[in-house]
Amino acid sequence: MSNIVKMKMSTNPRLLKDVLTLYKSTFFALKELIDNSIQATAKKVEVKLIPSSCPLDSINYKCIERIEVLDNGEGVPFSMFENSVMQIATDNKAEGQGVGRFGALQIGKEVRIETVAYDKTKRLFTRTAVTMTADKILSAKDLQKVDFPIETEEIDGSCNPYYKVVISDLYHNSPDKIKKKNKLSEEFKSLSSFKQALFETYPFDIFEGRIQFVVNEEELQRDQFLLNTPHLIKKEIECSDGRKHEIRLNLYKVNLKTADISIYFQVDTVDNGICQHEAIDKANELGMDVIVIDHHETPEEQVCALGIIHPSVSHISEEFGCGAFMSLITSAALLGSYDPYLTTLAGLATISDMMELRNFNRNVVRIALDNLRNNRYPTLMSLIEGESITEKSFGLEVAPKINAVGRLVDDKNINLLVKFLLSEDEDEIFKISSWIKNTNELRKTLTKEAVEDLPKDMFNEEGIVIKLDIKEGLIGLIANKLLNEYNVPVIVFTNDSIDKTFLKGSIRSKEGFNVQKAFETLSKYIVGGGGHAFAGGLTIKETDLEAFKSDFIKLCREYKFTKVEPPSIEIKLQDINFTNYGILREFSPFGIGFPEPTFSLKDLPTKSLQFISFGKHLSTPISINSKILGFNMNESEIKSHSSIDLFGNLLTSTYHGKTTVEFRVSDFITKM
Repeated sequence: MSNIVKMKMSTNPRLLKDVLTLYKSTFFALKELIDNSIQATAKKVEVKLIPSSCPLDSINYKCIERIEVLDNGEGVPFSMFENSVMQIATDNKAEGQGVGRFGALQIGKEVRIETVAYDKTKRLFTRTAVTMTADKILSAKDLQKVDFPIETEEIDGSCNPYYKVVISDLYHNSPDKIKKKNKLSEEFKSLSSFKQALFETYPFDIFEGRIQFVVNEEELQRDQFLLNTPHLIKKEIECSDGRKHEIRLNLYKVNLKTADISIYFQVDTVDNGICQHEAIDKANELGMDVIVIDHHETPEEQVCALGIIHPSVSHISEEFGCGAFMSLITSAALLGSYDPYLTTLAGLATISDMMELRNFNRNVVRIALDNLRNNRYPTLMSLIEGESITEKSFGLEVAPKINAVGRLVDDKNINLLVKFLLSEDEDEIFKISSWIKNTNELRKTLTKEAVEDLPKDMFNEEGIVIKLDIKEGLIGLIANKLLNEYNVPVIVFTNDSIDKTFLKGSIRSKEGFNVQKAFETLSKYIVGGGGHAFAGGLTIKETDLEAFKSDFIKLCREYKFTKVEPPSIEIKLQDINFTNYGILREFSPFGIGFPEPTFSLKDLPTKSLQFISFGKHLSTPISINSKILGFNMNESEIKSHSSIDLFGNLLTSTYHGKTTVEFRVSDFITKM
C-alpha cells in the first residue's frame, strides 16, 4: 500500500531560472534524461512518444501528447530520494543525478518521476514517485518551503529496479506563444526522424549493442541504419621471423549525417604490444591510429604509436603492473574515477599475472580484496568456495577457472567470459559460472589424461622436451605437472595454431636451472619468447626441434636442481592456531615480491605422522581445530627415515561447515 510523505526541494537559485530553457532544443533536453539513464548503468532505455487517445480528425488530437522515458538502471531508493531527486538546478551530477533530470520541464509543464530500487537502509525494495509542475516551481517565492507529496511504497520480495520519467502538458501543444526552445524540435516530427536522431547521438551504443534502445516498443537494430552489406578487407602481415598474420576488417557504411565520423579499430597483437613493431607499423600504413596499453619490458627502440600507456613510459612507477591495471588507469581517465568493480578485476589480474606485490600492485590487490569482501560481487563470489576471501581466493580459485576458458575455448563462446563479468542477472551469472567451472574441470581432466598417456620411457632423466598434439593453453599446465612428477626441467611444445611450421613451447623449472639464462644460451633457436627464472614461453621452428632438444638436455646435465633448505621461521605444533593465523593475515596480501612467511616444523618423528589416500597424502591432526596437510608425500618413503623437517604456510579451510587452521606443507627434508 502506498503512503504519502512530504518532501521539500533544495535549490540553487543561480541556476533555477535557466531550467526551462537550459538546452538548445527539446531533443537535447530529452537526451540529457537518456544520458542520466546510461550513467545510472542502464542497459535498456525505452522511449515512448504517445499521441492523443482521441480520433485523428479530432480538433484535440496531438501527434505527441505525452513522452515517457523508462530505464532499467539502478533506480533511486526512498532513503536517497530527497537528496538525489529533490534537488533542482544543482550542478552536482554524481551518479547521473543533476540538473539534467529536470530538463524534462523544458519539454512539458508537468513531469512525474517514478522509481523502484533496493533500499540498503531498509533492506528491501521501495517504489517512490513525485509529480511536479513548472507553474508550482516558478510561482513559489521560496521553493525550499514548498511541500511536495511523495508517494512511497515498500515492496515485498525481489523486483527489477527502474527509473521512469513521464512528461505531459507539452508546451508544443499550447495555444499560447512559447519560446523556440520549448517547442518540439525537428527530431520529433516523425518516428523515423526520432529514431535516426537517436542513432546519430548514440551510434556506437546502438551499433555494438551496448545499450538496448526501444522506441514505441520497437528495438533499434544496427541493420536499420546500414546502407550496404559489410565489406570485408583482408590484409596479411609478415613478421621478421617469417610468420604471417591476417588482419580482417569489416567496413560498414551507415546512415549518419554527422560530418566528422571517427572509426576505431582494435589491432589485437595478443600480448606484448609494446614490442610489436611490424604490426603497429602496418596499422600506421593502413591509416590507423594505435594506442598501446602494455606492461612488459620496453624495447630499446620504441614503437611508433599515437600513444603509449605503460608504467615506466608513462612515469607511473618503475614497478611492472599487469595489463589489466594499465587498462584500469585508462578507464579511470575516461570515467573520471576508479570504478570499484573494475578495480577488483584489476586486482584479480595482478594476482593471476603473477605481478610483484610492491607499490601500486600491492595496493590494488588490497583494495580489490576489500571491495570483494564489502560488495560480495555475485560474479566473482560464484567462483569461490567458502566465505573466506584472501589473495588465495584470487590465485587458487577465481583465476584458474577463468584462465581455463582462455586455455580451452577458441570459438565465439569465449566472449561469454565478458558477458559473465559484466552481468547483473542472477540466472545468467549462475549459468555461465557453471559453464566456467565445467570448463575448468575439463581442463584438469585433459591435463591429467595427457600426462598419464605419455610413455614413461620417453623421458630423459636430466630433462624433458616433448611435442604434443594438444591445445596451446594446456602446455604450461602439463609442463608443471611433469616438473612436479619427475623433478627435472620440462618443455612441452605444440604446433602454432596459425603457422604449423612453428612450435609454441612452455617451460617449467626450479632452483638451479635458470630459464632466462637457458634462453640466452639457446637464443639461436628461439624466434620469440620470454619469462622469468623458473617459467617461460618460447617459439621455435619445428625443423629445429631435435637440435634444440639436444642442446637443452646438455644444459640440464650441466645445471641440475639444487635442494636447499628454504628460509623459514621455526614454530612449534601449538603455534598453529587461529590467533596466530589472524596476526599473520594483518600483513596480507602476500604474493610474489612480498612472500608469505614460510614456517618450519623441525625434527618431527615420522612415526607420529598420519597419512590418507592409501599413503599418498600426509594428513595429521594437531588439535580439534588444527592439522598438518601435505600432498604427494609417500608414506613408506617418509617413514623409512626417523625424523623430518616440514616447511609450509598457515591457512584455513572449511569442510562440512567446520573451519580449521592448516599447516600446508610445501617442502620437506627427511633425516635418518
